[in-house]
Amino acid sequence: MLRFKWEPQHAGAPDAPGYDDATDVLADGDSRELMKVPTGESGMPAPTAALQQHVADWLNARGHGRLVVVCHGYSFDPADPDDPTFDDDPYHGVYDPQAEGNWIDIVGDSDAVCFAWNSAPGMADAANACWTNPYEYAVYDIAPRAARALAAVIDLLLGAGVTVDLFAHSLGTRTALKALPLLDKAKAVRRAVLLGGAEYSVDALSATRTLSTDFFNFVTKGDAVLKWGASELGGALRPPRTVVSRVIGRDGMQPAKNWIDLQLDHSSDEIREEFDDWFRKRGYRLSGEPTASRGQHWAYYLHPGNRRLQADVLAQDELSVAWFLGNGVPYGVERFRYGLLKNKRPPKTPRTCKQRRALYK
Repeated sequence: MLRFKWEPQHAGAPDAPGYDDATDVLADGDSRELMKVPTGESGMPAPTAALQQHVADWLNARGHGRLVVVCHGYSFDPADPDDPTFDDDPYHGVYDPQAEGNWIDIVGDSDAVCFAWNSAPGMADAANACWTNPYEYAVYDIAPRAARALAAVIDLLLGAGVTVDLFAHSLGTRTALKALPLLDKAKAVRRAVLLGGAEYSVDALSATRTLSTDFFNFVTKGDAVLKWGASELGGALRPPRTVVSRVIGRDGMQPAKNWIDLQLDHSSDEIREEFDDWFRKRGYRLSGEPTASRGQHWAYYLHPGNRRLQADVLAQDELSVAWFLGNGVPYGVERFRYGLLKNKRPPKTPRTCKQRRALYK
């Protein structure tokens, strides 16, 4: 696998003194610096010679066939990979081929490009950036900044003629979907498998409306982490139970020729039977039920049937969104009026400390 680690510099809100001079750092799996990314800039950063060489060396040794970029979610910290006691390091968890329920078995060890980003800011970091909790800080500041570095990595792979797919879970779907619009539209990611996405539905619609990427979005309405976390912790900028607080892992996005929502926990017996039968006839038994002592938020990639479908979607060219739609796949999310998204736009993230604090007055 090709390994990366991204570390943010906690420099406060964008109007804080020194913010424009601060830099986030993209490193290789051994923590050797590859690129500094100024926090005060926007868009995709130009790759450094060190980053280009790192990617080129790995591709030359491995080959230029299809690759899958994987992106984890909230509350991970890619620490020293030689310290097996550090449980929050994705390289000791979902990115570890030896770990139970790892993602590498789904995407393929030699095909995996692992993007590890420090998504575990502290309360002091959040307060310094003028947010009320660490999740707000991760959502509004950290994830979009990590997306810039992720876009640079993907762009290099695409520029080398590699077919690139994405595999993302939870808040990693926000990082991934923020990265895609930064890429040259002529060099598109082929497919994206999104699991329990904490990205907001209105943001997903805005980011993907002009993309050619195929999106397979796995949804669980009963996902308590998304219900009480992602949908509730967006703060005053995303008031709970409003359209702009809905997330793709519970509410989906909306039907499109390149996007399908696959709900794993239909409450309607009739719809559930139709959904199960369609996939069972094709050799898949999907489930959104808790398993392996983990809740529904982890069931997306822990159930064997889900894992098999995800692996096949990534490995088999013919399994496009068009193929699924053409074969009548039951898709969509129950009890959500997709039309509510049509005229909504993502709220703009306040840039100044004063504006952020004013949200709570």
